[in-house]
Amino acid sequence: MVEDAPAVYPRGDREIERIVTKFCACLRGELRLEAMDPASIMTAEDETRTHADAWMVLSFKGAGGVDEREDERWRRIRQRLEAWTILSVLACTRTYSWRHNQRFWRQFLHEDAFDQRIAREQRYQRPPSDDVAFARREDEVMPRFVIEFAFEDLNKEILLLLQHVLVGSTKSMRVSFLQAMGALSTMRRQHRKPPVIPVGLRFSRCHSTDSQHIQRLVTLTEAVGSCRVDRDRELGKSITSAYYYRVRSVELRGMTMSEADIRTVSRLSGLPDRLDELILETSISHGTETISSFGMLSTGWFGAQPQCQSVQEPDEEPGTTDQLHEKNELFNSRTQCRLRHVSLNANALAGFHIASLFSAVRDSDQHGVASLSLCGVFQWCGPSIGWMWVVYGILHEESRSRLENLDLSSNLLRLSDIEAVKSALTLRGQALLTTLSAVHAPLAKKTKKKTVWRKKRSNSSFEKPTRVDSTVSETLVELPRGTRLWPTMFKEKGTSELILDETTQTRVCEHQGELLTILLPGYGILRVTPKSIRSAKFVRGPPPSSKAQLPSHLKSLSMNAMVMQDEESSEQVLHAFFSSLELKSLRTLALGRNRLDRHALASVLTCCPLLERLDLESCELDTIAPIIQAFTSNSCRLRSLNLADNLVGGADIVALSQLLCDPESSASQLHELNLERNPIGHQGLRALSNVVKTSCKLRILVLDRTEDRDLVFRPVFYPYENQALGVETLSLDRKLAFLGVLSTRRDHEALEHSVVSHIFHLAAVQCRRRILWR
Repeated sequence: MVEDAPAVYPRGDREIERIVTKFCACLRGELRLEAMDPASIMTAEDETRTHADAWMVLSFKGAGGVDEREDERWRRIRQRLEAWTILSVLACTRTYSWRHNQRFWRQFLHEDAFDQRIAREQRYQRPPSDDVAFARREDEVMPRFVIEFAFEDLNKEILLLLQHVLVGSTKSMRVSFLQAMGALSTMRRQHRKPPVIPVGLRFSRCHSTDSQHIQRLVTLTEAVGSCRVDRDRELGKSITSAYYYRVRSVELRGMTMSEADIRTVSRLSGLPDRLDELILETSISHGTETISSFGMLSTGWFGAQPQCQSVQEPDEEPGTTDQLHEKNELFNSRTQCRLRHVSLNANALAGFHIASLFSAVRDSDQHGVASLSLCGVFQWCGPSIGWMWVVYGILHEESRSRLENLDLSSNLLRLSDIEAVKSALTLRGQALLTTLSAVHAPLAKKTKKKTVWRKKRSNSSFEKPTRVDSTVSETLVELPRGTRLWPTMFKEKGTSELILDETTQTRVCEHQGELLTILLPGYGILRVTPKSIRSAKFVRGPPPSSKAQLPSHLKSLSMNAMVMQDEESSEQVLHAFFSSLELKSLRTLALGRNRLDRHALASVLTCCPLLERLDLESCELDTIAPIIQAFTSNSCRLRSLNLADNLVGGADIVALSQLLCDPESSASQLHELNLERNPIGHQGLRALSNVVKTSCKLRILVLDRTEDRDLVFRPVFYPYENQALGVETLSLDRKLAFLGVLSTRRDHEALEHSVVSHIFHLAAVQCRRRILWR
């Protein structure tokens, strides 16, 4: 069993503390602590993201004044990066880890960093002695470190200096830095292997006169990953035998990227050392010149098969040897995408961007991105286009999407969009593709007769029909390598043109006029001349179903703060939205900051019968009667319920408390309940006091201290704070990770196989109750 109490390690060395504190004095006031994304606290399904870690951020914000010379700025950044290196190496040692020696960290950091800069959602999590972090051997690396450049001029020298620091090179480093690193040699001997220090890179609204700054950032990230994989990399005199940095996240905010920049960023999906998170916010414009490079991003993230390259001149050959070699390398890395989370929030995505993204999501493989965030991106792509592609890529029953987490917060949702969603859910095959083609790119003047091909090629092995067959479920065509494609209906001068780099089989959307409309995964709706078709196949399928079933891979959906039209209420829109869906596999749903009523809440519970986590913060709810009715009928499986900042009264809390105390009710499985900023009064507090006395499942209870101003009920709850609730068997992932820890410990050599087997089967964690007053 994994105990909550941390292990006892040797006491710190006072001399090392003195040296480090003196050398890192330049970081005073430059460091701040940040909690992880508050939305992931209640919605995270990936256990690797549920730590209680804070990110220690070293920020460079152009300090030094406008009169600072370039060489002075370079020395200032070098001094702070050297100090940051020493601090991060010290933090990964057992003696000075975050959870084992908070005395040192509280002395080094300002006290405000511990009390005021941590978000309140951070307190929901377990203390830093998290068994998940312990099992993954990352318990010593506390906190995690982030280097942030905001409003800085990123020239070549600064990026090269950052690369030298992260790969462990001593180029351009001061002698005092090497002496301080030597003082840490005794601490590093505690590790059998060199420690791996996770680090995040954040670049916010940085400017540069160098047009290659995005390419240099990607090259920097690749160099850090290659340094750990290839220890013999020649980067000058190296100290990487003592430690390694591992870039876990890259954030590019407010940095407009060109087509070449986007193509370069696509290389990050196949780094040899895993990059977990990529954030590209307010960085991509809606210009059509990015269709080729954005297609590379989409296919790299989700493992879609076709490859295309842009063409500048009409007479250019289909691809030079170097271009094809680069594409083949991209294809090999794409099949082994290591990214877990991608964020494209607040980007001006056009319709072809949305089509490119969700067409790749629909055909994603098992190595594709698992979490996608698209907050506030649908307003640029036209009416209903975004939601139609969400249906095609994820919600439709024919989708093979492996996406697990989707965030669509702050997007426009209207009743007309819901009608389009309902219509798309009832369509299948050719009918759905034709509808997408018509909505995504309105066709030109239509002819009365729909023809497939006007010319008949001599090398064809079949007869091509002259009309669309209504019984055909799907039409597949094979496009040879070198086929030219266009994103618009007709081939016009100046139109962006793509060339297919490999023979591909794709779906036909619509046969219209002189061009054929196709759907290419990762690139969206494109046009091609009929004479380019090598062969075709007509697939017939069963009749369309009346309701779609969500694929089993999507586990979490966030729709916080949705944007509504002035004449439409959020209660009406969300009720209609969830009434049109059947999300049987959804486990986590976040609807914070949306006004809801009992009818909308009832439709949510009906739509998601297997829901385990529900976030309803700031929804202006005055009753939770639908939840109580679902618990009464045992049709609700909620384990976490967030009702913060609502209008729930004491009567509903009394009814809920009675169900929580009933072991036969499904409400007894509720583990987390947040009632902060709700007028539950003494009536609700009295009922909840009976819950903590009898219920052994409720682990986290959040209450509002303003409901107990006279301190009548707070002493009643004190005896049950930190109450032991028994043990819980670890999940299979945690057991495997814990077994991996045993296999790397020196004391494992004395353990027999039978002992290890018992540890594996009996591994558990002790659970305790926490009652928080806000």
